[in-house]
Amino acid sequence: MEESEVENRKYLKWFNKIYPYYGGFSDDLLFYVAIATLFYTVVKGFSAQQIILLTTFSTIVSIVLRIPLIKLIQRIGSTKSIRISAGLVLLSSILITFGKSYFTIIVAKCLYEIALVFRNMLSVLLKSNLSYQDMESEFVRFQNKKSSIYAIITALIAIIVGVLFNINNYLPMYLCIFFCVIIFITSFRIKEVCNEHNFVEKQKVKVNFSKMICMIFISYGLFYGLITIGQSNGELFIQNELFKIYSVEQVTIYLSVIIFISRIARIISNLSFTKIYYKYKNKVNLSLGILMISAYLFIILGYFINNNILLKFIMMASGYIDGIRVYCYFND
Repeated sequence: MEESEVENRKYLKWFNKIYPYYGGFSDDLLFYVAIATLFYTVVKGFSAQQIILLTTFSTIVSIVLRIPLIKLIQRIGSTKSIRISAGLVLLSSILITFGKSYFTIIVAKCLYEIALVFRNMLSVLLKSNLSYQDMESEFVRFQNKKSSIYAIITALIAIIVGVLFNINNYLPMYLCIFFCVIIFITSFRIKEVCNEHNFVEKQKVKVNFSKMICMIFISYGLFYGLITIGQSNGELFIQNELFKIYSVEQVTIYLSVIIFISRIARIISNLSFTKIYYKYKNKVNLSLGILMISAYLFIILGYFINNNILLKFIMMASGYIDGIRVYCYFND
């Protein structure tokens, strides 16, 4: 066996172990995601309209730039794309934390949405490395393990983030930056291993942006926009209703509890997702669409319940939890 082959096998053994953890820790801006709307409202002083515009504008930028970014990704490859993603996420977290103006935060959110496009190449890199090892059938298992680790991490964060935010409003964001630095450094050890056959095959692949491909991108963009904006606005919706009754400290704790429950629900779903995927495959997409619609309905119906506070927030939280599940599965 050649020396390069020995090194590749050694690297891939490490990669198989580290991938679910790297993917899980880099799946989102840890800590920030649990207090995003609170941070913008309490610390930055943004109105609900400004927060909605923030999410909407950055999502639209991501959708508009998606095709040019994909062309760029084709040229630079998955390894460099993942490193660019990690760098953009780190820069975004710093700008969100220390940015003074609304424009700076908009730039930070746009950078983060762009980073997610580059980060999608992580699953491509996984497929390539599994293919090199003749382990293509293990792809869903690796992805599901990564998703489960992310859910567990964010569930643990949800338990403490409310307390941390009440101690110091910036403390969760400092921890967010810390983890982004670790991910950025680790990204330089993540690489795609290609043998000569795979390299030749990749050189032959060219994306033909036909009408059908364009329609797929448009459909993806619309669905992604609905999920992203809906998930963010759902949390803001619940937060504003809580602020009508409770103090900032109480709202922080209650939102943390809702997020914690949503992560537990996702962990439970992940335990059965692999079996469901292999059994129903393409029908899973239909079920996600139905779940998304029900999520919006629960939040809206809960909003109009005024004579029973407990039922009101159970309904709205249930819709938010369903929205989180759709968002996470769609991005996986």
